[in-house]
Amino acid sequence: MFGGPDRIERYSDAGEPSGTAGKPIMSVIRGSGLSDTAIIVIRWFGGTLLGTGGLVRAYTESASAALRNAPVIEKRFCRIYRFQIEYADYGRFESEAGSISPFRPVYSFSGKVSAEMPVPDGSEDLLFRKLSDITKGSAVPEEIGTAYLRPKHH
Repeated sequence: MFGGPDRIERYSDAGEPSGTAGKPIMSVIRGSGLSDTAIIVIRWFGGTLLGTGGLVRAYTESASAALRNAPVIEKRFCRIYRFQIEYADYGRFESEAGSISPFRPVYSFSGKVSAEMPVPDGSEDLLFRKLSDITKGSAVPEEIGTAYLRPKHH
């Protein structure tokens, strides 16, 4: 399963009886709450001893065990904004930046302080409000892209 709201889901029984492999594995992924996840199960024994119910149980249990034991890597969808602030506002903005986003802005310094800042989806209004308050409306953020980013946990 890959993507956000427009996610793509694909599965296959890969030669197993219909509905005994791909569908149970996809059900486990959906139930996990994870996205951008793939599970591949390789069955070594080619006999028919399990029957269809046994195959469903085997694939469900294998997928569940894989997810229990796999590391989860958190990534957040962000919009990346560019804006400029006066040097006089830099210190105050820098002290507020952590309350806006877990991602640090990247600054460059010339006539003004230029910043590029990833902001998690849904936090844009907070960025706009804080920038407006700090700069008295002079800083206007411009969206320059999007990315899935991994927050750094300390």
